[in-house]
Amino acid sequence: MLPIKTTIEDIDALGAYLKGQVGWVPLDRVRKAIDGKYADNRKLEALKRIGLLERDGTNVKLSERGRGYANAADERDREALMEQALREVPLYVETIEWMFYSKVEDPSKTVVGNYWHDKHQDQLEGAQGAALTDAVIFFMRVAGEAGLGKFTRGSKTKTDSYLKTNSAAIEAFVTAKLVDPAATDGQQSSEAPVQSAPQADPPAFTPPLRATPSITVGTSPAVHVNIEIHIAADATAETVAEIFKNMRRYVLNNPDDATEPV
Repeated sequence: MLPIKTTIEDIDALGAYLKGQVGWVPLDRVRKAIDGKYADNRKLEALKRIGLLERDGTNVKLSERGRGYANAADERDREALMEQALREVPLYVETIEWMFYSKVEDPSKTVVGNYWHDKHQDQLEGAQGAALTDAVIFFMRVAGEAGLGKFTRGSKTKTDSYLKTNSAAIEAFVTAKLVDPAATDGQQSSEAPVQSAPQADPPAFTPPLRATPSITVGTSPAVHVNIEIHIAADATAETVAEIFKNMRRYVLNNPDDATEPV
């Protein structure tokens, strides 16, 4: 069932006692130590629902959030913890978003109750009538404690209890973005990103040079002459043949290579 019949005073009273206890505390001890109304089952379930209390049968203890809330001296710390509590209940989050996008200001418990009844039947867990309006009032109390406004009880001038909204805080709640897990320490690396060196263009293809033939001409038993011929890589077979023909003719004096008479 939705949380009902629980005030901020109830939360503070139970938290003030449990924050001084170690581990699980039997409920009968709690009810003897403080006024039993603060340990009413409905109040225990309300605190459990918003993540301030853990319950194991007949034993209770403050959750990490509950201990932080009970020990918080700064109002802003309490607001931040209650905001976390609101965000864990989809019905509460959707109601705050509705208030923001529909520009609903200072909604009464009747206005919110009708919104829940018409739009969120699947999340009411059977609450209706007085139980439904009690659940709305608890939501408004928590929203007020989270800094989204101020819960105001009905008066002679305005008989219906309502939430005096803080428009700026509601906008911040709705538009808040999730923090990147990689930057939870709030710092950014000062190191510049490493850039890879530009890749050099591959060298142009150079066709292999043909082997340079070496011709040795013996002019006498004691003298040797080495002749090197450099032939272009794109020379044709006919050109190479002509070169060697001329070598035989002019270097070796081979008469067989003489030009035939025309």
